[in-house]
Amino acid sequence: MPDAAVLPDNLRYKGLIVCEALSRLCRLITDNFDCDLECFACYLAVISANLGRYARAPEALDGPPPAEQRLPVSRRAIAASVGLPRETVRRKLIELVEKGHLQEVRGGLRAVAPVLEHADNLRIVLGAIRTFERAAGDLRASDDR
Repeated sequence: MPDAAVLPDNLRYKGLIVCEALSRLCRLITDNFDCDLECFACYLAVISANLGRYARAPEALDGPPPAEQRLPVSRRAIAASVGLPRETVRRKLIELVEKGHLQEVRGGLRAVAPVLEHADNLRIVLGAIRTFERAAGDLRASDDR
């Protein structure tokens, strides 16, 4: 555990900013996605695995990547990624497939394309960006207190 004597004076305030941002994100997700938070965590893990290689080359994401460039991911890898029991992940992934968010392909699962435009994903992404930008601004401003 860190020594309380070396913690920044405004750490509690920054912790509050983080808590508020996470609460807003949870509400955004539950209001706009037709599954629970565990299900959404599995969905994000699939999207990240499918498209993760683009994080190193964001300029390649001018448009939705073709299906053959979105790498399928196994259920086991998703369970390891989200830290949930494999049986829970199996049930959540079945739900996501049944609701049309994921598709089973050879080698695992893929998010239904185009991901950003699918269902309410765009609303969630834009809301999350606003939440992160606000929290980042609040955290920077807290250093001036």
